[in-house]
Amino acid sequence: MKKFKMLIALAGGPDAEKIALTGLLYGQPLNAEITLISVVKPTADISNDGSTSVEIRGELRANYERSLKKLVEKIFKDYPVKTCVEEGKPYSTILKIASERGADVIVMGIHTRLENSQYYTPNDFDEIIKRSEIPLLLIPANKLPTSA
Repeated sequence: MKKFKMLIALAGGPDAEKIALTGLLYGQPLNAEITLISVVKPTADISNDGSTSVEIRGELRANYERSLKKLVEKIFKDYPVKTCVEEGKPYSTILKIASERGADVIVMGIHTRLENSQYYTPNDFDEIIKRSEIPLLLIPANKLPTSA
């Protein structure tokens, strides 16, 4: 029997723990193979403080890797989970990785707080919804669980 595969897309921010917990609550009863993904968006060539795009992407990648590690330790504990941090446009990268890994579902939180440009934008969500051939589990930020 084929193992059920779940991709949980996390953009960082205040709702990441709740989105990860929601994915676990749906995936654990199915004994799902869960992968957490965060995507580092392309940046301008030089920031206001003189940092290059390579430096900025490197810092963002390291931040996402630390955040995913903390989520695994706090939320998933002993449940086996894979993590990946990729670079690119969030919508196309999430869809590409979901397809490559054979995901049966993509879990995403629909954020109400999008003012920070490091998070995915409404266009990213719209494009995933329009283009995905994989079922989506969309979690409204104000409907997320607070504990298992």
